[in-house]
Amino acid sequence: MMVEFTGLPGAGKSTICRSVTIPHGGKGSVSLWSLKPSKTLFRTACSLMALAASARPLSLGRLKRAFNLVVLLRHYQRQSNLILLDQGLIQKTWSLLADAATFSESRLKDVLRTFAAYAPDIIVWVETPLGAAVDRMAARRYGNSRYDTLPPHEA
Repeated sequence: MMVEFTGLPGAGKSTICRSVTIPHGGKGSVSLWSLKPSKTLFRTACSLMALAASARPLSLGRLKRAFNLVVLLRHYQRQSNLILLDQGLIQKTWSLLADAATFSESRLKDVLRTFAAYAPDIIVWVETPLGAAVDRMAARRYGNSRYDTLPPHEA
C-alpha cells in the first residue's frame, strides 16, 4: 500500500510519517534496481522532462528534480509492504514548478495523466496556516527544503 502526504513545506508531513508506529518503508526503502522499465515509465519520464524543459526560467536544478521524480516512481510500483512518502508525486510536481515564472499547462496535464498508472492508494493533504509553516521551517535544524534557508518574509 502506498500512502503519500502532501502540503506546504513546514506543514508537518515528515513529522506525521515519523510518528507512525506500524512497520513501513519510506523514500529509499525500495531499491533503485526495483524500477521496472516499461512503456508507461518511459512515457512518464518523457512527459516529466518535457514539462521541466517547458518551464521558465529553464534550469538544471529543475531538470534534476524531474529526473529524481522519475526515479521515485519505483516506490509506486506495486509493493507488498506499506510505504509512506512525505513528499510524493503531487509534492514533487509542485516543487518542480514552484519557482517557475511560466510552464506549459498542456505538458502538466500530460504528466498528470501519466501518473494515473502510479496513483497512490491514499493521499493525505496536510494543511496548516502559512505562518505556522514558515515558523516551523525557521526552527528546523536539518531541513532539506530549499525554502528552509530563506528569510521568513520570502519563505
